[in-house]
Amino acid sequence: MVGTAAGSLLSCALQLQGGVIDYVRRPPALSGARDIYARYIEGSSMEPRYFPGELVYVNPHKPPRLGDTVIVQEHNGDSSPVSASIGVLHKRVGGTVILRKYNPPDSEITIVQTRVSAIHRVLTPNELFGV
Repeated sequence: MVGTAAGSLLSCALQLQGGVIDYVRRPPALSGARDIYARYIEGSSMEPRYFPGELVYVNPHKPPRLGDTVIVQEHNGDSSPVSASIGVLHKRVGGTVILRKYNPPDSEITIVQTRVSAIHRVLTPNELFGV
């Protein structure tokens, strides 16, 4: 596990610490997958889908599609730590990435594309257990 992802209505709401902070077991379907990582959810903007303290697994090699839950990693300058937010990938338009949040309903955050260092897809329960 490499950290947490902010479930808040603020972009860049959480700074990531470098390196691994803990190890967790992989679900059966991920036993041979490379570069899988997990994050704890912070904040309540993704409720009722994800709650604070809940663990999500992320595969950086599965391309995200509109409608997927994603972790967006942002850089805020050369010396600033990377930040991460979780949300539903809603749109990519006009040099921005727009994430939808569940709480409050239909809320969104907009992230400038030039600040995005990565967009990684959160795996679904079906993917975790090979259904």
